[in-house]
Amino acid sequence: MAPPPFIIVAIDGGAASGKSSSARILADRFNLLHVDTGSFYRHITYELLRRGVPPADLPALGAALADLRFDTRLNGRSAQMLIGGQPAGSEIRGQDVNGQVSHYAAIPEVRHTLLGYQRGQAEVARRHGFRGVVMEGRDIGSVIFPQADFRFFLHA
Repeated sequence: MAPPPFIIVAIDGGAASGKSSSARILADRFNLLHVDTGSFYRHITYELLRRGVPPADLPALGAALADLRFDTRLNGRSAQMLIGGQPAGSEIRGQDVNGQVSHYAAIPEVRHTLLGYQRGQAEVARRHGFRGVVMEGRDIGSVIFPQADFRFFLHA
Protein backbone atom coordinates (compact mmCIF):
# COMPACT_ATOMS: atom_id res chain seq x y z
CA MET A 1 0.00 0.00 0.00
CA ALA A 2 1.39 3.39 -1.03
CA PRO A 3 1.86 6.04 1.65
CA PRO A 4 -0.60 8.95 1.57
CA PRO A 5 0.48 11.89 -0.59
CA PHE A 6 2.45 14.73 0.97
CA ILE A 7 0.21 17.80 1.12
CA ILE A 8 0.79 21.51 1.41
CA VAL A 9 -1.87 23.73 2.99
CA ALA A 10 -1.54 27.52 2.68
CA ILE A 11 -3.48 29.79 5.01
CA ASP A 12 -3.47 33.53 4.34
CA GLY A 13 -5.58 36.22 5.93
CA GLY A 14 -5.68 39.34 8.00
CA ALA A 15 -4.64 39.79 11.59
CA ALA A 16 -6.86 38.02 14.12
CA SER A 17 -8.70 36.09 11.40
CA GLY A 18 -8.01 32.69 12.95
CA LYS A 19 -5.01 31.63 10.86
CA SER A 20 -2.97 30.32 13.78
CA SER A 21 -5.82 28.48 15.46
CA SER A 22 -6.92 26.90 12.18
CA ALA A 23 -3.37 25.91 11.26
CA ARG A 24 -2.72 24.29 14.65
CA ILE A 25 -5.96 22.30 14.47
CA LEU A 26 -5.13 21.06 10.96
CA ALA A 27 -1.58 20.16 12.03
CA ASP A 28 -2.85 18.09 14.94
CA ARG A 29 -5.68 16.45 13.02
CA PHE A 30 -3.73 15.48 9.90
CA ASN A 31 -0.12 15.08 11.14
CA LEU A 32 1.12 18.21 9.37
CA LEU A 33 4.05 20.41 10.33
CA HIS A 34 2.69 23.78 11.49
CA VAL A 35 4.67 26.76 10.21
CA ASP A 36 3.87 30.26 11.52
CA THR A 37 5.70 32.58 9.14
CA GLY A 38 4.69 35.62 11.18
CA SER A 39 7.06 34.40 13.88
CA PHE A 40 9.84 34.29 11.26
CA TYR A 41 9.33 37.97 10.44
CA ARG A 42 9.22 38.77 14.15
CA HIS A 43 12.46 36.88 14.76
CA ILE A 44 14.24 38.67 11.90
CA THR A 45 12.91 42.01 13.17
CA TYR A 46 14.19 41.26 16.66
CA GLU A 47 17.61 40.29 15.29
CA LEU A 48 17.88 43.40 13.10
CA LEU A 49 16.85 45.64 15.99
CA ARG A 50 19.39 43.87 18.23
CA ARG A 51 22.07 44.61 15.63
CA GLY A 52 20.95 48.25 15.40
CA VAL A 53 19.94 48.03 11.72
CA PRO A 54 17.06 50.42 10.94
CA PRO A 55 14.65 49.51 8.14
CA ALA A 56 15.54 52.66 6.16
CA ASP A 57 19.28 51.82 5.96
CA LEU A 58 19.12 49.48 2.96
CA PRO A 59 22.91 48.93 2.60
CA ALA A 60 23.24 47.95 6.28
CA LEU A 61 20.07 45.90 6.03
CA GLY A 62 21.38 44.00 3.01
CA ALA A 63 24.67 43.25 4.76
CA ALA A 64 22.88 42.06 7.91
CA LEU A 65 20.47 39.87 5.95
CA ALA A 66 23.36 38.25 4.07
CA ASP A 67 24.93 37.41 7.43
CA LEU A 68 21.87 35.63 8.86
CA ARG A 69 21.96 31.83 9.04
CA PHE A 70 18.61 30.07 9.40
CA ASP A 71 17.82 26.63 10.69
CA THR A 72 14.69 24.92 12.00
CA ARG A 73 14.00 23.17 15.28
CA LEU A 74 10.81 21.24 15.90
CA ASN A 75 8.69 22.08 18.90
CA GLY A 76 6.07 19.33 18.84
CA ARG A 77 4.26 19.77 15.52
CA SER A 78 5.54 23.33 15.03
CA ALA A 79 8.60 24.62 13.20
CA GLN A 80 10.71 27.08 15.16
CA MET A 81 13.18 29.29 13.31
CA LEU A 82 16.71 29.53 14.59
CA ILE A 83 18.95 32.42 13.60
CA GLY A 84 22.60 31.69 14.16
CA GLY A 85 21.55 28.62 16.13
CA GLN A 86 19.41 30.67 18.52
CA PRO A 87 15.63 30.29 18.87
CA ALA A 88 13.37 33.26 19.35
CA GLY A 89 12.18 33.99 22.84
CA SER A 90 9.26 35.94 24.21
CA GLU A 91 10.96 39.16 23.09
CA ILE A 92 9.61 38.64 19.55
CA ARG A 93 6.14 39.40 20.96
CA GLY A 94 7.34 42.50 22.79
CA GLN A 95 6.49 46.12 22.18
CA ASP A 96 9.70 46.95 20.26
CA VAL A 97 9.16 44.17 17.74
CA ASN A 98 5.41 44.83 17.53
CA GLY A 99 6.14 48.43 16.58
CA GLN A 100 8.66 47.56 13.86
CA VAL A 101 7.80 44.18 12.34
CA SER A 102 5.49 45.61 9.66
CA HIS A 103 8.23 48.03 8.54
CA TYR A 104 10.78 45.25 8.07
CA ALA A 105 8.26 42.80 6.57
CA ALA A 106 7.37 45.32 3.86
CA ILE A 107 10.96 45.46 2.58
CA PRO A 108 11.42 43.29 -0.54
CA GLU A 109 14.94 42.23 0.51
CA VAL A 110 13.60 40.87 3.81
CA ARG A 111 10.82 39.00 2.04
CA HIS A 112 13.27 37.61 -0.52
CA THR A 113 15.65 36.47 2.23
CA LEU A 114 12.86 34.43 3.82
CA LEU A 115 11.42 32.97 0.61
CA GLY A 116 13.74 29.97 0.26
CA TYR A 117 13.71 29.28 3.98
CA GLN A 118 9.91 29.25 4.04
CA ARG A 119 9.66 26.94 1.04
CA GLY A 120 12.27 24.71 2.66
CA GLN A 121 9.90 23.94 5.52
CA ALA A 122 8.18 21.39 3.27
CA GLU A 123 11.43 19.41 3.15
CA VAL A 124 11.79 19.73 6.94
CA ALA A 125 8.30 18.22 7.25
CA ARG A 126 9.18 15.35 4.89
CA ARG A 127 12.43 14.55 6.71
CA HIS A 128 10.62 14.36 10.02
CA GLY A 129 7.82 12.10 8.84
CA PHE A 130 4.96 14.56 8.68
CA ARG A 131 2.19 13.96 6.17
CA GLY A 132 2.61 17.52 4.92
CA VAL A 133 2.90 21.12 6.00
CA VAL A 134 0.34 23.74 6.96
CA MET A 135 1.82 27.21 6.59
CA GLU A 136 0.14 30.36 7.77
CA GLY A 137 1.02 33.95 7.13
CA ARG A 138 1.46 36.59 4.51
CA ASP A 139 1.58 35.66 0.80
CA ILE A 140 1.62 31.92 1.49
CA GLY A 141 -0.86 30.89 -1.21
CA SER A 142 0.23 33.51 -3.73
CA VAL A 143 4.05 33.63 -3.40
CA ILE A 144 5.45 30.95 -1.11
CA PHE A 145 3.33 27.98 -2.25
CA PRO A 146 1.14 29.14 -5.18
CA GLN A 147 0.65 25.48 -6.17
CA ALA A 148 -0.39 24.39 -2.66
CA ASP A 149 -2.82 21.50 -2.54
CA PHE A 150 -5.18 23.58 -0.40
CA ARG A 151 -5.26 27.36 -0.20
CA PHE A 152 -7.38 29.33 2.22
CA PHE A 153 -7.83 33.03 2.82
CA LEU A 154 -9.50 33.81 6.14
CA HIS A 155 -11.45 36.96 6.90
CA ALA A 156 -12.16 38.16 10.42
